[in-house]
Amino acid sequence: MKDVEFVGNLIIEKDKKTFVVDEKVILDLKNIDSNLETGGVLYGYKVRDKEEYIVLGCTFSQPTDIKTNYIFQRNDPNHFKIINDIWEHDNATMYYGDWHFHPVNTVSPSSQDFKSFIKICEKTNTSSKYIINIITARKERIHKRFPVS
Repeated sequence: MKDVEFVGNLIIEKDKKTFVVDEKVILDLKNIDSNLETGGVLYGYKVRDKEEYIVLGCTFSQPTDIKTNYIFQRNDPNHFKIINDIWEHDNATMYYGDWHFHPVNTVSPSSQDFKSFIKICEKTNTSSKYIINIITARKERIHKRFPVS
């Protein structure tokens, strides 16, 4: 069992906008224990009448995703089925971006990570103005790159 350090919410303020990654998501991402790259999507909601965006949950690798030592490719439509099911219940939850895990001690986004992130931004159909990308690793647990409008 891994030791987990409680970190609370991750809060980023930029250009009079607030982005909050809920502590449950942070803890879920800190607990990844895999020898392969893995990942999923981030989802949440915008606070009404405020420039505040909450990442409330994440999906995990699904059956038809590709996971290798050096690649995670999100292929499975189940990631978005999960978000759509929540949206049908609350009419607020939306896709906010992707996360993935590098099975190394410290993480630095690769050129492929940046290319992937740009591709996601270009092709994503979401009502959110922002896409968030989080990369984690074994020791240096959270590397964040956001927001991109």
